[in-house]
Parts: sequence; C-alpha cells; structure tokens
Amino acid sequence: MFVLESVDEKIQAKTLPLTEGLFHEALKENPASHDRFHVKNDRGADFDIVYLDNDKDIEPYDAYPAYVKPPYMPEYRLYDENDRDTLYLDFFSGKKRIVFEELNEYTIVLTRVALRFTDMEVYCTDERILWFVPEDSRLILTDKLPEADSEGTFYIRRELKSGLEDGDFNTLSATYAMHNVFIGQWLLGGRPKASVRFLKIDSMGESGGIGSVLAFYRRYRMAAESLGLKLISGDKEHFGKYRIGMLEKYFNVSLFDEEADEQNTVSIPFMLGFIKTKLVYSIKQPIDKGIISESFKRHMDEYFDTVFEDQKVLGVLIRGSDYITSGLSGERLMARPDQMIPTIREWMSDYGYERVFLATEDRDILKTM
Repeated sequence: MFVLESVDEKIQAKTLPLTEGLFHEALKENPASHDRFHVKNDRGADFDIVYLDNDKDIEPYDAYPAYVKPPYMPEYRLYDENDRDTLYLDFFSGKKRIVFEELNEYTIVLTRVALRFTDMEVYCTDERILWFVPEDSRLILTDKLPEADSEGTFYIRRELKSGLEDGDFNTLSATYAMHNVFIGQWLLGGRPKASVRFLKIDSMGESGGIGSVLAFYRRYRMAAESLGLKLISGDKEHFGKYRIGMLEKYFNVSLFDEEADEQNTVSIPFMLGFIKTKLVYSIKQPIDKGIISESFKRHMDEYFDTVFEDQKVLGVLIRGSDYITSGLSGERLMARPDQMIPTIREWMSDYGYERVFLATEDRDILKTM
C-alpha cells in the first residue's frame, strides 16, 4: 500500500506525474517496502508516495498461533477498480457511508469504487482527496468524522487495533478493507472472470477433525459459489487428513470435476488471506444431517435401531479432547470428568435417559467416564 508523505528532496527517487493511474504506474516498478516516489502535481503541492508492506497493516504477528506462517495479506500489485464484475460489492451491503481517517492508496481506490458503483457517502478530513477524485455530492469533506459505531457506517481506521476474531467487519484497516472488496481479483490473479469456472484449494492442513473439515468445506464451497465458481481439491488423495474417497462415500462432499483444467481453474494463493474476509468468515454453516450421504444415513439408522432399540439415549460429545491427541500448541482449559458427570446424571434423571452415547478422543477420559 502506498501512503502519502511530504516531498523529501534529500532522497533520490523516480518522479511520476499525478494521473488517475498513479498507483498502478508506481506498482509497475515492483517497489520494496519503504520505497519512495516523487509525484509532480499540477493540482497542488508536489508530494511523495511511500510503499509499505501490507503485512504490517494488520494485527501484530504474535496474535497468530505459531503454525500460521506469512504471508498474511496479499500485496495487490495488480488490480482494477473499474472492473465491477470482479469486485465484491456485497461487502458494503447495508452500509450508508464510508469513513476513513487517513488518505492513502487504498482509501482513494475504495472512494472511487464507492462513488462509481454504490449509493454510499464517503467522509474524510483530507482535502487532498480532490487531487484523485472529482468533486461529488456524496464525497463529504468534514472536520469531524461520524462515529465508528454509528449504524450503517463502514469505518477505515488509520491503525487496526485488533483482529477479526469477533467477526466485526464494520471497522477495518485500509489493507483489510481493500482485500475484502478486491478478493475476487486476488483469486483470479489477472485472469478474465469469464474464463474461470473452478476454485482449487490446495491444502486444508491436517489438524482439524472431521467436523471441522466438513464445516470448512461447506463454508469454502459457498464462498466459491458466491463468486460463480465451483470448489475443487488440488490434492487427489486427501482433504485435510481424510481420504477423499471416504469423505465422498459417507458425506455430501464433491471435490472433483472432470471438466476442470489449468485453463479454467484458479487456486487460492494462501488460506489465511481467503479465510479472513467477510466473504468467507461471515458464512454461518452449522453441520446438520444434510451433510451425511443418504446411504450412510440409512446405515446409521440401522445401527441405532440395532444397538439402542427403543431406549432413550443421551449423546455426550466431550469437546477439546482432540487437542490432547493432536498435540496442538497453546493452553486449553477443558471440562474435567468430575465436572461433567454430575450434569450428565442430572439430565438422565430429569429427562428419563436410559443410556449414554459418549464421544471422546482420549482413552483416560473414556476410562474415567
């Protein structure tokens, strides 16, 4: 992302004219972090633009588990703010205004997008925005910005104070905001949208259990469908730590398509950049019985009828025991058997359960229970 600074004549740098394509021209130079360009401005004072690494404009690195490696955010060296068909404009759904605290490459680009393709107002305090965007009745220059938490407002902060773990996409840094709107272009990687039909996921990791894998599969599939693409697996044998043949046998999962090839398929560049977007993160997909294949469902019903007959059975899933068996990093505080057993006994007594069907991945917990 380029930020605007005063001219530093002590630093030798390439000079570019101020045009609508200023940032695109500067990006062609393949800048490294903190590289500087002088800008000749016929609309006001000359200024410099300085390139900053996008990974620096997110929450601190130590907010991530040790196994999450960079990159964390795309660079966006190639994008087109005029290509409406590849912009994720649903990101602005329900919003009436955009407010930003700092004038930079991404807030300028998002202002152009908002004024061209939405009915939203844009609020800022920096009059230099008029060097980049024509005057518009919906572009409001003000000394006092609307509150960040006011209804219908999308707020772009100078700095991001926290991550997205609370699912709040109403207040973001400029980098997160840019990525949420341009995620379709990031996935296409410069390919024409009409030529792409499939979105390939190359890796799911091997730490997630079956519930996690199925939940993420549904979420990723729906996100791909919202972009007009079908999700497929890049690994022919496994999806996560499970064999694809097993997944497709027992669950309503489809991870291959014979028509997919190199010409009509794009890959997710890296998973963190895909997951931490409103397009993916906000999809709520609880696992229900619809994820189970009809043949497997019949087998389960037969098993239940055979084992339990007409008895009333309480299902108990002990959450968190997979952290013990998988050896994941971090400290986990789980309920102990001595804490669970009284509640289970109470439910059995109050509701007339006759048996318990218990699920855990830890042998010691099973023995104690």
